[in-house]
Amino acid sequence: MDTTTKNKMKNKKLSFGLKLGYGIGDIGSNIFIVASGLFLLFFLTNILGVNPALAGLVLLFPKLWDVISDPIMGGISDVTRSRIGRRRPYLLAASIPFGIIFFLLFLTPHYNSELAKALYVGLMFALGCTIFTVFNVPYSSMVAEMSDDYNERMSITSYRMIGSSVGVLLAGGLAMPLVEIGGGGEEGFRFMGIVFGALITAFCLICFFGTRKANTLPVIDERPLFREQVKIAFRNTPFKMLMTMYTFQSLGIGVLMAGLIYYVKYVMGLSETSMGIIFPILIVTAIIFIPVWVKIGVKIGKIKAYSIGLIILSVMLFSLFFTKSSQLNIFYVQIFLLGIGFSSFQLFPFSMLPDTIEFD
Repeated sequence: MDTTTKNKMKNKKLSFGLKLGYGIGDIGSNIFIVASGLFLLFFLTNILGVNPALAGLVLLFPKLWDVISDPIMGGISDVTRSRIGRRRPYLLAASIPFGIIFFLLFLTPHYNSELAKALYVGLMFALGCTIFTVFNVPYSSMVAEMSDDYNERMSITSYRMIGSSVGVLLAGGLAMPLVEIGGGGEEGFRFMGIVFGALITAFCLICFFGTRKANTLPVIDERPLFREQVKIAFRNTPFKMLMTMYTFQSLGIGVLMAGLIYYVKYVMGLSETSMGIIFPILIVTAIIFIPVWVKIGVKIGKIKAYSIGLIILSVMLFSLFFTKSSQLNIFYVQIFLLGIGFSSFQLFPFSMLPDTIEFD
């Protein structure tokens, strides 16, 4: 990219409509992430009657596949030539399959074998994770291309994180109520799959059409070999630090998501439908505090602000070990404070990733 083009990108403020259209894309992605993360293990063990060890195992391998598929998809989108850019074609291509796979994921298989049921769900989850990669890797790469400005990228990311939080809120707050509306059990999860599958497709399509005016970078004809790309990435110290921190943090959040419904049901003594109250408290708090974290990040820097958010998140997660079922008021306060820390987790890693690219 020549200097004139870069300067135009850096000084240009992106429109509200473009940022909103981009942010909406993460609603669909997070419906998939959260609904599967919160309820898929529960669906396997409590609805399909699969042994917890087997259920956990079949859900592990699709996530390991992401480690391989993500860089492959990134390489594919880097060299894609299209009149609508090198990223957006995949937003369109993934939209409809994304919703269909989500529906099939919760379409109860009537197999006699416990192993067959587990393998079916595991296969559907692997396909869902693959489609998620096809959509999300190009989608995430767009931020660095849309603007070169440090604070403008944080603004774009804040729209994405609001969209992310809305998706989390919809999935966490409406999943079990939709299951109840659908009749509970197998029928209820099937109904939830239909509704959320349709929403995933709709939000992904809105994102595709809403980003039609987004800046894009031309394809680079000469690319280093994959091993050279890995060496380049590992020479980028800020990137290594950010990825290491985000990896461990994501593991913790993954355990929280998979175990929360069990914690609510068996430790706090509440019904599964109470997730429709607990999760909105967490996520509405996260949404409200995103603009607050943006201002804090501008004032003291992203790294310091992120560190404060991580401390809040860690302390609140640790405190849940000591909460008893008779202390519901304390539990709800903990969830509120957890939402404040979770908000920073949603915002800063994604807003700092383009900065590591700029550093390189």
